[in-house]
Amino acid sequence: MPTSTLVAYIDRVPDEILLMILKLAMRNEYEFFPELCVQAIRSRRGGRLESEYKSAVRYFSLLQQSTHLNDWCIANRTSRRIRTMGREAFFSSKVFTVSSSFPNKLRNGTFSAFGNAFQQRLALRYIRYIVFEDAATTKPTLFLELPKIVHTLPQLASVVLWFGRGTSKTCRHIPEKDLKEFPMMLKQLFGDIGLASGAKLQVSLGYGLQWAEFEWGLGCYIYPRLRNRAALEAVKDPAWDTS
Repeated sequence: MPTSTLVAYIDRVPDEILLMILKLAMRNEYEFFPELCVQAIRSRRGGRLESEYKSAVRYFSLLQQSTHLNDWCIANRTSRRIRTMGREAFFSSKVFTVSSSFPNKLRNGTFSAFGNAFQQRLALRYIRYIVFEDAATTKPTLFLELPKIVHTLPQLASVVLWFGRGTSKTCRHIPEKDLKEFPMMLKQLFGDIGLASGAKLQVSLGYGLQWAEFEWGLGCYIYPRLRNRAALEAVKDPAWDTS
C-alpha cells in the first residue's frame, strides 16, 4: 500500500480508535529503561572512554530496548496527528523501569530525552506502570518519599519496588511470578504517611535475596522510620490540635 494511501486511511480513523490502536501497538511486556538508554547512547557518541566490555554491555542493552526506542521514533516522527496522540500512547503503555529520582527529573524538566519541559510533563501525566530499580531495605529514603512520588503520577496503575538489582546495567525482565504484593504492615504504614493511591503495589526480589531476609530488613530499617514519619504526620494533623 502506498504511503499516501495509508496516511489518507489513518486520517479517516476517529481519534479514540487511533489512540487505542497506538496503545496496543506500543504495549510490551518487557520493561523500558529510559535512563539506561540515554547513558548507552551518550557513551556510544563518544561522551567518554569506556572499556570494551562495558561498551559491549551498554550496546547489548540498547539492542534489548530497540522496540521501545522504535516506538518513541514513531510517536515523534510520524504525522502531526500521530505525534499528538503517540506520546500519550507511549507513556501510558510502557512499563518504565527507572531510578526513584526519575519523576523528579520530569517534574523539573531535566530529562531532555523526552523533549522540552511540556513533553516531560506529559510523561508525568500519562505514565501508568513504573518500576523503581534502586529500592533497598537499608535505604529508607525511597520509602519515605514514595507518597510524594506517586502523587506526581496521577494515572499510575502499578508500582513495583525492585530490591537487590545491584549494580547490573543490563535490562533484565521481571517475570510475573517474581512479583509479590506489599507486606500488610508496609501497606498500612504507607497509608499512615499519606500514600492514598489506587495503584497496585508490588515488590520484586533480585537474585539471591530471600523473602525472609527482605522482611528482616524492613523490620530493622524501614518500619521504624515509617512509624516515626507517621507520628510526625499525626502531630501536624489539625485533628490533633487541642489548643
